[in-house]
Amino acid sequence: MHTHLTKIRKYLAHDAIPGLCAWCGKWLHGAAKPALCPHCLRALPWNTGACRRCGRREHPDDSTQCAALPFEITISPLLYQGPIPQWIVRSKRRGGLPETRLLADCLAIAISDAYPANQLPEVLVPVPLSWRRLLQRGHNQALVLASMIARQLNLLVDPRALRRQRHTPIQPGLSESARYANMSGAFCCRRHWHGDHVAVVDDVMTSGATAAATANCLLQAGCARVDVWCAARAVSS
Repeated sequence: MHTHLTKIRKYLAHDAIPGLCAWCGKWLHGAAKPALCPHCLRALPWNTGACRRCGRREHPDDSTQCAALPFEITISPLLYQGPIPQWIVRSKRRGGLPETRLLADCLAIAISDAYPANQLPEVLVPVPLSWRRLLQRGHNQALVLASMIARQLNLLVDPRALRRQRHTPIQPGLSESARYANMSGAFCCRRHWHGDHVAVVDDVMTSGATAAATANCLLQAGCARVDVWCAARAVSS
């Protein structure tokens, strides 16, 4: 864990601007400081010991349920607890770039640690918003997150690979089975793939319904493998 935190400090310190700790509000001194004080960095709700396939700490790695998922692995360094829900909400707003940067940096470190050399996905595909929600927010936070990660890891982003072909009701409050039904047929692929290895990027993963819907869509369009990268993983109730 110490090495992991050291790496994250270096990422967060890159291009950092002196200011306040994003969590506790303490002053940070010097441009080389991260946007989190050392205490808050250690106190973040790290998603350690999670199932490699689904990203849940509640599931063993040999879970039959996880083996049936259409995506190969889930990278989700943080739990949807503590300050993370607020950061996620702010990332959906126009003024939330500092929080998005924090989430992207933590995710980029976890990605680098998870893959052997030269085995990263070839293309990042952000989960698309419906046109209605995009007009409300003014931007797609998944695309911003994917773009930040792509710059750090020197990867390609295809923001038009998937299209949300129908507006879906918001997921909070729905059961897991209702979430899967809600997302069924919600996406279509705009291109044909030729055995590519792709990573779907989103801000938070709850039931996995959106990840499964996008992965199935990409596999049907010719992808050989789909991984899921999300900043935070919700804990099952």
